[in-house]
Amino acid sequence: MFDIGFTEIMLIAVVSLVVIGPKRLPETVRFLGYWVGKLKRSVQGARQEMEREFGLDEIRRELYNEELLSRMEDERQQIERRLGSPTTPVDAPVPANLQIPAEEDFIDDGPDEAPGLDEAANNGQASEQQVGDTPAEASADLDPPTHSEAAATTEPAANKTI
Repeated sequence: MFDIGFTEIMLIAVVSLVVIGPKRLPETVRFLGYWVGKLKRSVQGARQEMEREFGLDEIRRELYNEELLSRMEDERQQIERRLGSPTTPVDAPVPANLQIPAEEDFIDDGPDEAPGLDEAANNGQASEQQVGDTPAEASADLDPPTHSEAAATTEPAANKTI
């Protein structure tokens, strides 16, 4: 603020030490610090009171908002200039993914809902059956059963204990 360097501070300290003396210097520094702090607080309070009276906070906020709006408008115009080419006719059809949806597009008319999880699972099972055998059935068709597998499948139910 005052642009005081280290050498100037040392010069002030030496002069004050010589003039005031080593016994009263700490008391004098405390006294000056107290009054400088009190002066700063009173100036700050007066400044805040004036800002409140004049409504400077609101004015600053409005100016900041206007600045942001002007930046956004400038960026929007730059984007329009980049995206809008003079070779594109005005009446050209807009792709479906770039069209702005109308309010009617958001109205739910009824049963046009997506299928539930159970229906999707059933549809997936049906598609597997339509394609062909499952992987287990396909491997069973390739390898003939061994003697122990054949015996296990033909074993009578009476031999099994519960």
